[in-house]
Amino acid sequence: MNNFFFPNKITSLIFGTFSNALSILFFIVIAFVFLGKENFGYLTGLFILENILILFDLGINYYIIKRLSLANTIVKVKIIIFCIKRIIIFNIIFFFFNIIFIKFFFWDKIINENTNLSLFLTLVTTSVVITRIFINFFKTILIGNNDQIMVGKLQFISSFSKIIIFISFLFFFQTIKGLLIAYYLGFLIELLLYLQVIFKKFKINLSFSKAYKLKKNYFTSFKNTLLFSLSLIVFLNIDRILLSYKSSVDAIGEYNFIKTILFGFYIISGGYFYTLLTSLSRRSNNIFIEEKIIKNIKSLNKILIFFVVLNLLYFEKFFYDLKINLFINIENFLIFKIILLATYFSALGQIFISFQIAKSYLKIPTIINCAIIIFSLIIGSLIIIPYGMKEAAFLYLFINVLSLALNVIFLNYRYKDIFTNIFIWTVIKNIFYNFTLAFFILIPINQIVYSFSKIIFYLIVTVLLFYFFYLSQRNIILIDNK
Repeated sequence: MNNFFFPNKITSLIFGTFSNALSILFFIVIAFVFLGKENFGYLTGLFILENILILFDLGINYYIIKRLSLANTIVKVKIIIFCIKRIIIFNIIFFFFNIIFIKFFFWDKIINENTNLSLFLTLVTTSVVITRIFINFFKTILIGNNDQIMVGKLQFISSFSKIIIFISFLFFFQTIKGLLIAYYLGFLIELLLYLQVIFKKFKINLSFSKAYKLKKNYFTSFKNTLLFSLSLIVFLNIDRILLSYKSSVDAIGEYNFIKTILFGFYIISGGYFYTLLTSLSRRSNNIFIEEKIIKNIKSLNKILIFFVVLNLLYFEKFFYDLKINLFINIENFLIFKIILLATYFSALGQIFISFQIAKSYLKIPTIINCAIIIFSLIIGSLIIIPYGMKEAAFLYLFINVLSLALNVIFLNYRYKDIFTNIFIWTVIKNIFYNFTLAFFILIPINQIVYSFSKIIFYLIVTVLLFYFFYLSQRNIILIDNK
């Protein structure tokens, strides 16, 4: 297993992240299938709160990766102790904030007939988020210490244990409380695995005598990152927040399931995001930055657009031919396709966000996010009605397209040496080319092959999907080798 699955650092991270994503996907599917739409709707708050991880990934964890990779062992330990003390303080405040405010303003409003359930959901979801904050923190320490292979192994082992726990749930505890306890136990085991490795490797002693001071410019950078991260968290969830207050629990459950499944896009786009983030942070050459961003966009579009078009055209076929309808009750295919498009534009926008974060140009994107949030609250409160999933989906699509457009316009105005008119036109042509190519490939295959043999049709589609993924990753490897 060491040689095959974990041959190098990059492959180890990809394999570990993918196995972890599969375990979470397994959780989402069994939750929707065995609990039904109504109970799954109660998990909305969990998925919204988990976006707090964005704050740490863009702020503290990114700082740790940069500093640890350059520090000696003694300084590494001081950095870890400095950050872990502040994360503990944050988590204590976060816990009581959820108990006092989130329970009253969110859970009690959604589950107004069962205060005991709302208290349970508050406690468990808060504990899950706190546990995941620590997991991501320790994972970041290992990445900053160039222990990516260890991260991959830990993610694989923890993912396997989570699936075992979820399967046990299917036999013993088919309730929302049982499922959430199983979900929490899976992450608790993962945390214990990281703790064992981290404390053994660094011999951490939380003594207050080990002092470490941050550079002054980091506080300004972190403040800007904090504000941007908070605006991004609300931006990505404004549709679910509005829907939670305006619609039935069944509608919330189905919408939340679709959106959570499609967040899997970020497994792919996240790789591009973090690759660009670290690369652009070290470079100041405008020509290099422009070429790097364009080539990453082209690589991302190869796989992402093909997958989008494939599902826009044939999602209904997949759903019924593969008998998914026997397990998952989804009735609104249009909503799936709208959110699919919205998620594509959101994933594409991460490329531009990676540049802004790497260069600490965060004031304008933060203002853009806040303006769109205010706009969404006004419009969303008017158009989203009971069972208003379609309106929420269209709102989510619109704000993602609007955010991408506004950020590109700003970058074109402020950083003309990089984001030139030629740059923007190149990106537009690439998007149009890949969408056109995908349609021209997939439509004839459907018309010629599907009526002849469904098996051959699905075989061809699968081969094409892997081929486009291969092309996209081959381009990235060529870029990174330059």
